[in-house]
Amino acid sequence: MKRMKIIGCDSAYYDEVVVKYIHKVASRVQALQNGEIDMLYGNVLISYDESSGQIETFLAHQFPDLTGAYQRSVYSFKNFHDAIMGYKKWVVEYTMSLRAPMTCFTVCINEIFAFLIPAGILLIASAANHNAFLLDFIFYVLFTPYCTVMMTRILFLVKTQC
Repeated sequence: MKRMKIIGCDSAYYDEVVVKYIHKVASRVQALQNGEIDMLYGNVLISYDESSGQIETFLAHQFPDLTGAYQRSVYSFKNFHDAIMGYKKWVVEYTMSLRAPMTCFTVCINEIFAFLIPAGILLIASAANHNAFLLDFIFYVLFTPYCTVMMTRILFLVKTQC
């Protein structure tokens, strides 16, 4: 029998590779639980780390309706469940660690309006040219939300790259 090399894997050879197309998500999960398939291909790939004995997850391509089954028995539902629970624990800890800084950042950025509007009302009374001041004030009222949005986008961009 001729051995097949899996594209993208340098050392993985299999005697037989079976690819199944399972359209419904519930059917995919049921097939994984029953042991009919050993690997799902999609948005989150699940791989088995032989050194630690754990299943690791990582992001991949957009989810196609494709389920690959490599006839291996190392993937069990218990390991799959443990990997998902470990990932859930990490996500909750990471999210909770960012809760206070994100709240402070959002409050600081959005409270600019609490000072901008009263300052404009107080300063218009002492302005020599009311029309020029009003034009500048309207510019800053429109420009400030744009700065807020851009700073928030920068925060999320930096957070996703870390």
